[in-house]
Amino acid sequence: MEDLIRKAKEGDSKATETIINKYMPLVLSEASKYHIPGYEFDDLVQHSILSIIKAINLYNINSNSFSSFLTTTVKRSNINLLKSKIKHYREIQNSININNLEGNYPFTVEDQYIAYEIVEKLSDCINELSYLEKMLIIEFYINRRPLKVIAKENNLKYQKAYEIKKSALNKLKRQMKSVYIDELKV
Repeated sequence: MEDLIRKAKEGDSKATETIINKYMPLVLSEASKYHIPGYEFDDLVQHSILSIIKAINLYNINSNSFSSFLTTTVKRSNINLLKSKIKHYREIQNSININNLEGNYPFTVEDQYIAYEIVEKLSDCINELSYLEKMLIIEFYINRRPLKVIAKENNLKYQKAYEIKKSALNKLKRQMKSVYIDELKV
């Protein structure tokens, strides 16, 4: 992983995409936890991907676990986004800017493009799922509905709905990996 991080830090976009793909389950999980005014699920996924790029660039190679550093960075970034929106809507005066607590990394156009492309690829992969898989993923992760309720409305046992959701996530993971493997061959 250290070599991959080093390559990504040196500007290798394929290495960056590989790292992002490895942590896509974390991105989906974190993006599904928040409802932020003015942000759609795709926006939160893109924000989380940008947080991964930030973590790559701020990580000191050979220090603590990259995985822990990245997870903390993504979680804090989403919390900071939520707090900044709360601050904006409530107009809290004289509070510190929590976005400066993690370090400053200016996102480049390439970083934003990479995040956008990954969200587009993820959307394409979701569209390749079966109707039931797609519905479960959208209802659970995007519409943030409890799996128990989704299962009941679709005459499914909870365990069956859970298995379908898990299978759909595994398919998405495989599809995203194959997209990147195919791109590396080009």
